[in-house]
Amino acid sequence: MEKRFRDYIRHFEKLDFDVLSEEEVDQEKEEIGLHVDILQHEMLRKIIVTMGIFVCACVIFAAGIIANVLFVDIIGIAIFIGGIVMAFSYKESKDVMGKLCVFVDKLTML
Repeated sequence: MEKRFRDYIRHFEKLDFDVLSEEEVDQEKEEIGLHVDILQHEMLRKIIVTMGIFVCACVIFAAGIIANVLFVDIIGIAIFIGGIVMAFSYKESKDVMGKLCVFVDKLTML
């Protein structure tokens, strides 16, 4: 999915906004609107999963501390690290969303 968005951003970077007709501008607006919606759904899914992972990690880590079991604490820390990896994935999606919003602004100005 990331590759598809990168290709779409490259398409917009190569696009000459000065020579677009009204129909082409409307078509590009519809396409970018669709891509923004898809990316927003993907980001929502990622943030929900990330928060779920963080909650599970905290519960498991707290259970390990209460039970004085080092192995459970290590599992909680490992799950927390997985949540951090998901957070970085969310950040990358946020950067792509920022680039798409710049192109939405350019199309709106036309």
